[in-house]
Amino acid sequence: MNANGTTGTRLYFATDLRAADRCFTKFLSAASTYDAQVLVLGGNLTGTRMAPVVRHRAGEWRAVLDGVPVELCTDREVAGFERRAADVGAYAFRTDPDELAALDDDPAAVDALFHRLAAERLRRWLELAADRLPEDRVRLFVCCGNDDPTALDALIDDSPAALLTEGRAVELDDRRVLVGVGYSNATPWQCERDLPEEELAQRLATALDGVERSGAQLVLHTHCPPYDSELDSAVVLDEELRPRTEAGQEIVAPSGSTAVREVVERYEPVLSLHGRALESRGYVRLGRTLAVNPGSEYSDGILRGVLVDFDTDGVAHHLLTSG
Repeated sequence: MNANGTTGTRLYFATDLRAADRCFTKFLSAASTYDAQVLVLGGNLTGTRMAPVVRHRAGEWRAVLDGVPVELCTDREVAGFERRAADVGAYAFRTDPDELAALDDDPAAVDALFHRLAAERLRRWLELAADRLPEDRVRLFVCCGNDDPTALDALIDDSPAALLTEGRAVELDDRRVLVGVGYSNATPWQCERDLPEEELAQRLATALDGVERSGAQLVLHTHCPPYDSELDSAVVLDEELRPRTEAGQEIVAPSGSTAVREVVERYEPVLSLHGRALESRGYVRLGRTLAVNPGSEYSDGILRGVLVDFDTDGVAHHLLTSG
């Protein structure tokens, strides 16, 4: 029996951690904090920035984090900076002025370095999950997001600590299956997993094939929220990726997927879990479906999530969490 008196599975979901170590550590702790048997980690797992730590002279390093320049005089100070950067989702790496100048002139090398650092961060997270989560009591499901390199799927699939849900129906408990799709409708950033709505609809259909016939309750996890659901409000950007304004106010509009909305309305999952629109934290009822976007404040080290208790009929209780 769970703390609120409900018998059955308890699930904790968080998303858009953006490589922030502090939030991921809190996410793993949610299993014991909330007595959850299932953890679901959504994309985007990848960070958005690198923080070079530049060696200028023996015993002197310089770096910048959140616009603040720092000088570091010992290896201990450098290691402390690297931890602070990782806590807020930045990829710190040690370099020198010549190497940094070479990177400035070689976008392909920058891209390769970024992908390597992203893979290293995720690999370390998965190792930490294997070490901290009790294998016999907590299951971890992971799905990437539209801004995550596709190569990360293989790391998750190879991990003994996690189950990759991308494009699959996996057993969540004896009554429910979980289907994950991290691909997204098109965004202004033209991310690696952005797709036209027609292709996203086909990917969703393939992932959900056979779910109706199974008779199991469906828990759907798509990184992008359903279109015009109140979980997908986002600032409209112009061609230069700057916020569009009207009368001095930023214009906000739905940014979600029509394909996801159609799937939710057709399959009526008992629960649908979403992310991407970080500011649209909340939950709504779409027919019989409880749809949730817990939002994210990864850059402040705050873990946003949702706690869900299931019973025989579906969702018994849910609670948005922050900490």
